[in-house]
Amino acid sequence: MTIEILLGLDNCTLMIYRPSKNDYHFSIVNTLGQIYTCNSSFPTLSSAKLMGTSAIKRLAVERD
Repeated sequence: MTIEILLGLDNCTLMIYRPSKNDYHFSIVNTLGQIYTCNSSFPTLSSAKLMGTSAIKRLAVERD
């Protein structure tokens, strides 16, 4: 596995990683240490980043 991006956004950490050469996945860690791992795979780094940042924004709305 290769970690491609670690990004801090809205009090969360987004990690985009590559378990194989053909796809990307992401996980989110919030300030409480809770981990959300997306079960979907994405064909490009940019699509995984877009979906990861969208998921963080949805989680932020649910917190409020």
